[in-house]
Amino acid sequence: MIKGKNKASFYVMLFFVISLFSNFAMAHASAQIIDGGGYHTVGLNSDGTVVAVGRNLEGQCNVSSWEHIVQVSAGTFYTLGLKADGTVIAIGDPTYGVCNVSSWGNIVQVAAGGSHTAGLKADGTVVAVGFNYNHQCDVSGWTNIHQISAGEYHTVGLKADGTVVAVGDNSHHQCNVSGWTDIVQVVAGGYHTVGLKANGTVVVVGENFVGQCNVSDWAGIIQVAAGMFHTVGLKADGTAVAVGDNSNHQCALSGPDWEGVVRITAGDYHTIGIKADCSVVAIGRNDYLQCNVSTWTICVSVPVPGDLDHDGDVDFYDRTVLMTALRKHTNDVGFIPEADYDGDGYITFSDYQIWYGFYKNFI
Repeated sequence: MIKGKNKASFYVMLFFVISLFSNFAMAHASAQIIDGGGYHTVGLNSDGTVVAVGRNLEGQCNVSSWEHIVQVSAGTFYTLGLKADGTVIAIGDPTYGVCNVSSWGNIVQVAAGGSHTAGLKADGTVVAVGFNYNHQCDVSGWTNIHQISAGEYHTVGLKADGTVVAVGDNSHHQCNVSGWTDIVQVVAGGYHTVGLKANGTVVVVGENFVGQCNVSDWAGIIQVAAGMFHTVGLKADGTAVAVGDNSNHQCALSGPDWEGVVRITAGDYHTIGIKADCSVVAIGRNDYLQCNVSTWTICVSVPVPGDLDHDGDVDFYDRTVLMTALRKHTNDVGFIPEADYDGDGYITFSDYQIWYGFYKNFI
């Protein structure tokens, strides 16, 4: 048993390890600032505006007027934007009602699929609209969800305890995730599902016709992404690996362009990366110029551990934020997910000890 000061130090180290392997593990911790759709790419600027390139026949790139956006997600023919106030906007092909999100509120993450849209609420529940032939929108019973992803015809949710739930088309066993544990990020591809484990390895289920599930030898992965038929992993050293369909060179992630990468994402047939210098690279299918992102400047902000009021430092005001949430449970009003450092669903003195470690390190 770990006691006293050693226990606090253990949890501080545990938090840092989990943080390393979970760029997207919690919707509250790291917003999706770039995404690839069917044939377009969307990026979030640091000022809350949005840029987009690629196919625009359905208007999915008409985002120049958007502002106060904190996360973006690209579907096959449409684009979603999560606003700072928890509401959602959508533009593009409205078929099946995928853009019917104007009534949503208290959303902390959005996910655009092939023909359905999912939203994660602050209380850990999930809402969904759109095509539901395969029951991919049947998420009303989900609770304690920390991150979501939408595939072509299925929806995946990562729970607070590191387990995973999935609904929708299971013709390729892409929803067979009930045995997964210790997961820190999930992504839904076209017909496969990818899970990043806390130890930096990756698990995949689903269609494997072109090798998109062949990741058993991957290690040291800190983020994963999935396209229609390919899977991508970002390594801790800033390089990327990919398997699966490479007919458009979407898996050709070697060379100087793919060094120093800090964030990855994938469209159906292309792969996008953000580099440490805020430049953006893309490779793959480019028939609609969806890979023409070389002029973009998209910066990944690194959160300061312990900075609960998001002002860039760790001080008494952050302590006040933590104390207001003390003894709150994950389903309680006032619960702050990012203050639940030990991940047990409660804000307790153990979380305060961990926060205090961040405070001491900062000062």
